[in-house]
Amino acid sequence: MVGLGGGLRWGEITGLLRSDIDWARQRVHVQRTWSEDGGRIEPCKDGEARWVKLTPATVAALRAHCESMDLEGSLKRWTTDQRQLVFPNGVGRIGRYGAFHELVWRPLLTAAKLPYRKPHSMRHSYATWMREEGAYLRYVRDQMGHSSIDETEGTYGHLELERHEQRVDLDRVLRPAASTGVHARARATRSEA
Repeated sequence: MVGLGGGLRWGEITGLLRSDIDWARQRVHVQRTWSEDGGRIEPCKDGEARWVKLTPATVAALRAHCESMDLEGSLKRWTTDQRQLVFPNGVGRIGRYGAFHELVWRPLLTAAKLPYRKPHSMRHSYATWMREEGAYLRYVRDQMGHSSIDETEGTYGHLELERHEQRVDLDRVLRPAASTGVHARARATRSEA
């Protein structure tokens, strides 16, 4: 849900700590990522930490998840550090991509009856929905953590053109002018005479 409702990369989601959540402002501080290749936490991609606004539904799901993790951590007697992870694996550590892919992602797609797609596609869905709702390109760039506006424009800029093509209705503007314009007035004046 955090990937879909916040546009985070898998490694960024995995690296979230509870201290990164601002419940009052409904956002998360993305400042680190899990590197599967390096097997360690690293600064987030492009080196830019960012605050990402979450949808109310995502915040509600995140709150419920944290409450269930509190219970699991208590039952399993996890350390304070283990309890800081937002999405720990079953033993209170950072989960691996392969386990997520096989135990969560594939079963989720199957249950939703969706064709296979990579988890990264959630990020593209998030950005696409923001653009379709009229979010400014710079805001999308900031939310996505892109290093430049060119990267965001190159990936999602076409959506603005499509949105404007759908919303611009010159017929609606021109039709009244044609019926109430000069020619219509001239015809009315002739018929009155």
